[in-house]
Amino acid sequence: MSTFTKVSYLNANPKGTGDNRLKSIPAKASHLNDLIDTLTTASSVTATADGTGTGVIPEGTHFATVTSANAVHWVVLPSPVVGTILYLNVTANGCELRSSAPATVLINAGTGGAAVESAIGANVLVRCICVSATAWNCQKFVAAGTPTALEAAS
Repeated sequence: MSTFTKVSYLNANPKGTGDNRLKSIPAKASHLNDLIDTLTTASSVTATADGTGTGVIPEGTHFATVTSANAVHWVVLPSPVVGTILYLNVTANGCELRSSAPATVLINAGTGGAAVESAIGANVLVRCICVSATAWNCQKFVAAGTPTALEAAS
């Protein structure tokens, strides 16, 4: 079985030969995924009174549109995978945000506990980055695009 060497624009050389030749990128790809490092997955999430069901952000989601009947309903982040970047576009009413394990997986260095959460206002974009197996760092962006830290889950 032959081994495919992934060629990117960083290691390709137009004067090279074989796998490092710039023109060879499409020809050497045996599958579309050979040319793509990550796939962006979008989901629709509806905040719920207990964060279950439609309130759970699916694993692998990178962009979620969040709707909520009221500001005290909440959504749950997926299990932490270091390097995951997740955007939440929270629509009318706002909601609360919890980690998948609020007592041990903290949002913005919060206090930790069974019911800790961060409030998100209506019509706000939030970016969460998983920085460790026990921590998410989240920022919110207002309509003008200005970033500020999301309140720590407490």
